[in-house]
Amino acid sequence: MKQRSRYFGKRANTGSSVSNPPQNAEYPISYELYNSTSDLPLYKFIKCICNNDLSQLVISGKVPDHVLSETWVKIYGEYLEGMKDKMGAHKLRLVSHINDLQFTYDMIQLCVKRMKIAPSQPAIDFISTHIMVFGLKFNTEDMQGYMNDLKVVEGRSQTLLLHIAEKKQEYELLEGKSVDGDNVQITEKHFDSMIAQLSIYAKFHVDKRQFTVNEFCELYKSATEHAEAIEKINSKR
Repeated sequence: MKQRSRYFGKRANTGSSVSNPPQNAEYPISYELYNSTSDLPLYKFIKCICNNDLSQLVISGKVPDHVLSETWVKIYGEYLEGMKDKMGAHKLRLVSHINDLQFTYDMIQLCVKRMKIAPSQPAIDFISTHIMVFGLKFNTEDMQGYMNDLKVVEGRSQTLLLHIAEKKQEYELLEGKSVDGDNVQITEKHFDSMIAQLSIYAKFHVDKRQFTVNEFCELYKSATEHAEAIEKINSKR
């Protein structure tokens, strides 16, 4: 299924959406892009993963870089799940969470800077969505109290940095484990080899221009389960 997307304002690269950011006076951008492993052709996926060419996700229009990054994180996560790569999927979720937390922290700092110049209800709404603002009034008739409230916001936002540090530490531990294993760079030759083996198993040519990523994953799982079943039978003899 192809997704038609609309985007308002600017955002940094993140792995998930963030609600109600402060709006800029920009016109909406319309575009179409592949949004899941169910509609992305395998050959385009291979170019994304091997050549870091995320433009392969674009169907039409000019897509903001952060949208391409977010969509790729989603698609690659689906691919890892489909290929039963639980460790890789968990690491990808950690990266997405880290990016999301960092974006939220950066946006709160921008909101505070904006509010030091002039009050902004969208900025207050964004802040209150992501950190506790209980007891803060943001009363501009009491400028000293208003500025103190902004200092409290800056202080409370530091907890986001602690969460980021924790997630980064968890990721580094996982990355350390994966380095001890089979950590190889994926190339187009790697996929060509897999496709050739799957074609033998399926008894027909697996055309990477005709297969979606999801269909490729399903065929791979079927072949893997078949091979494991044969191995169990042979081990009992």
